[in-house]
Formats: sequence, structure tokens, C-alpha cells
Amino acid sequence: MYHDPDFAVLAHILPPAPVVIDVGGNIGQSIVSIKAARPQALISSFEPNPALIPQLRQTAQRFEDVRVFETGLGAARTAMTFHIPVVGGVRYLEECTMRLESLQEPWVVERFARRGGQPSFETFTAAVVPGDELALQPDLIKVDVEGVESEVVAGFRETIARHAPILLVENGDWTRLAPIIQSLGYSPWMANERYDGLVPFSGARTNTFYLKDR
Repeated sequence: MYHDPDFAVLAHILPPAPVVIDVGGNIGQSIVSIKAARPQALISSFEPNPALIPQLRQTAQRFEDVRVFETGLGAARTAMTFHIPVVGGVRYLEECTMRLESLQEPWVVERFARRGGQPSFETFTAAVVPGDELALQPDLIKVDVEGVESEVVAGFRETIARHAPILLVENGDWTRLAPIIQSLGYSPWMANERYDGLVPFSGARTNTFYLKDR
């Protein structure tokens, strides 16, 4: 039902018809999981990679109240170069990133070594806008953008300050993201063992839930 078990928690921590911003739509796996948790969710999904858009749109069309935007989100309005890693002729579209240095993390280097060596890269350019320009009132902002999570969250500063949404962020940019999270008055949490609630964050996890301090 869920592509990632952490998404099961959303059925317990979101209102029945939440407004969700899905940053890094990929092929729509987060849409499917969010809709499994909250079928009435209103989802805006953002994906800049043109190679992923056809399948993302196909996934979105299976549900009501899902919109797809062919753009990236970041800290400022600009155009950015995106890098798609390629190893042995295989394009790893889901690992496309704006920040090449994010692919130099030890666990990433090891992953590519298992695939056959260091990647070469295909590039494309896409528009990037700050999330505050969307003028949405989200209950949840999900961010999975391969090492530039801090820039996405920075672009939502006003939205987060005004509406205090839950943030669900993949842990690929912790060093840069942590001071932004602290300045927003948020704390890190993770799913409990039953995936029906949250507990304070500890250890190593793929994702972190951030909640406004009360």
C-alpha cells in the first residue's frame, strides 16, 4: 500500500482532507502513498525532470484533486541545471540533482560503485521557483530532492511561518537543513514502531518528520 512505510503515519497525523505539497514528484509514488493514507488529500506535485513527467501525470490521473507542475522548487526564482547520473548506459532518473556534490557522499559513492563505477551525467535546465510564491496553505510539505532539501525548505519560510505545516523530508541534506529548521521553531520526529504516531527522532532514518514546537 505504501512505497515507504513512513507514509503510513500520515493517516494518523493529517486532517481528513489535507492540502499537500509534493516536492520531487518522481513517477508519483508519493502521490499513491499519500492518497492511501488520506484519499481526500489535495496534492500539488512538483517535478522538473521532463523524462519523469509522462509517468507522473499518468499516476496523477488515477486520482482526484492531484495537480502536476513541471517545475522545481528552491530558495529563489531562477533556472537551474539538473544532473542525471548514468552508469553503464543506465540513467538513474530518480537520483537527478541540482547539487553534484550531494553525489559525493560516501554512501552514494558506494552505491554507484556497486552499480559499476562513478557516473557520467546528462543535464537539462528547468525553472525553479520558491515555494512561497505558490500561496498555498499546506498541512504537509513532502521534500525528496536528492541533496537540496535545504533550498526547498528555505523557499517556504513564509508559508511555514504562517501555516505551520508538517514537513516530511528525506535525510539527504542534514547539515544545511538543520539551522533552517531550528530557525523556524521546528523539531525532528520519526515514526514509531507501529507507524501510527510519532516519537522524537533518534538514530539513522531515511526520512525525518518536522513539527512546529508548541
